[in-house]
Amino acid sequence: MLFTLNSQAKFSSSVTKTEIGIDEPFNLILKLDNQENFFEPKISSLSKNFHILSTSKSSQTSIINGNFNSSLTWIVTLQPKKKGKISISPISISTKNGEFTTKPIYLNITNKKKNNTQKKVQISTKINNKSPFENEPINLSIVIKDRKSTRLNS
Repeated sequence: MLFTLNSQAKFSSSVTKTEIGIDEPFNLILKLDNQENFFEPKISSLSKNFHILSTSKSSQTSIINGNFNSSLTWIVTLQPKKKGKISISPISISTKNGEFTTKPIYLNITNKKKNNTQKKVQISTKINNKSPFENEPINLSIVIKDRKSTRLNS
């Protein structure tokens, strides 16, 4: 069977919000499409204006009618260090096909304090067997409850 790599290479960035309170974390999403043999994105410049709270990486691959598509996504959780209009500088990544760079992202960091008294999302976990034998399968249940308020138009 012959697979062809979709050559539409792309490296992009986005944020979960652009209006952010000074003590409010947000996510920077970096996505690399259709590339193999890559290095990690160069995010060290972010520490100038942000606390880097966490990073995670996920991958997705699909083969449809012999066309191979893949994507890697990095989620970087950031918290601003200062208020005002600041930008996330372009971030680059090196691949076997060259270097790719994102566009800058502009943010407005305000004095708005995060309201810790009302939780909007609640996550709970439950495991069916707390002391399994070696190689014994276990079930992990994750429940996510969203407490968004809804308004009805009257």
